[in-house]
Amino acid sequence: MNSSPTSTRALYYLCLCCGLWAFGFGLECPLASRWLQDAGHSETFIGFNTGMHFLGVVLMGLYAPAIMRRAGRRGIFFGLMVSGLGVAAFPFGGGVTGYFALRFIAGVGGALAMIALETLINFNAPPDRRARDFAFYACSVAVGFALGSFTGLHLFAVAPEVAFLFGGALTLAALPIVSLLPPFPVLPRENDRRESLKAPFLSLGSAWSQGFLEAGMLALLPLYLRTIGRNDGESGTLIGGILIGVLICQVPIGWLADRIGRELVLIACFLIVGIGLAAAPNCDREIALPVWLFVIGIFSGAFYPLGLALLGERLPPSEIPRANAWYLSVNCFGSLVSPLVSGPVMAFHGPQAMFWTGEAAIVGVLAIWLMTRLRSIKASRAA
Repeated sequence: MNSSPTSTRALYYLCLCCGLWAFGFGLECPLASRWLQDAGHSETFIGFNTGMHFLGVVLMGLYAPAIMRRAGRRGIFFGLMVSGLGVAAFPFGGGVTGYFALRFIAGVGGALAMIALETLINFNAPPDRRARDFAFYACSVAVGFALGSFTGLHLFAVAPEVAFLFGGALTLAALPIVSLLPPFPVLPRENDRRESLKAPFLSLGSAWSQGFLEAGMLALLPLYLRTIGRNDGESGTLIGGILIGVLICQVPIGWLADRIGRELVLIACFLIVGIGLAAAPNCDREIALPVWLFVIGIFSGAFYPLGLALLGERLPPSEIPRANAWYLSVNCFGSLVSPLVSGPVMAFHGPQAMFWTGEAAIVGVLAIWLMTRLRSIKASRAA
């Protein structure tokens, strides 16, 4: 186990890199859409352009483990550099091809950097505080994303090009910190790369569910709140309050998971979110609805860090780089699928159907986990 001061210092630098990357990403997401909207492009065009970022993440996930083995921390340096330059250069794309290429490049760089950073957090974390370390990681990303969105939108109103340059510069500011990160351990090569990854299903299920719920809530919750009579200011205040709750509660949830079991706490989070999604569309809209949305946000926000902690707990070190790459790719796939599924369901069944699709995702993951667990118990008894 790493000594506590050394491990804590390394976690600080790792989270600082993650937060600076998240600042650029949080700035790019809304500002790229606003830039394209002002340029006269349609919502469909903007949606496809946003999808290019996630496509870059998914494709880089295929190559990130091999790059980590060969390049170590240099992969983080390269990923942050490419991501920062992609964000800074976006307004100078010059046309359709440039806009799509720069979003793709930013996604590739961000994936390479974040997969490697998440892997180092897993290697650096002492076993008795793995979930807590990932809770700090989740908070650093959330704070960076929120500050990036807030700062970028204010700068955009004054000087749009400068806003993108500032976001890219903040991501590039993480480059000198890379030399302070802990080195990658020397890992044995896999005997058979064609062997399937034996990651725990609940871990990958939590990544997919978190991406599905987050994308759906961010994209569709403001629309739902407007249909029930809340104005944009009230919706913004409510969503901001949910984010603050997520930040405050992540570390206590991680601490509890380290004490009583990560899988147990993750299952409890799934159950609480499932209850919240079932109750939200049918409850009192003045008091109970904000409370349930607050609960859903807090416990669904714990899916991602707890799932990562479970990967580090269940897999050998040689499998962690590939597992982290799969984890981020599965999360992004959930983000891609969610609006495509939830939007048409809302259009056909009404705004409250947003909660139904989320409920179906949660119930589906829990049902598959339960079947795999019962099958494992049966096999163990037979053996």
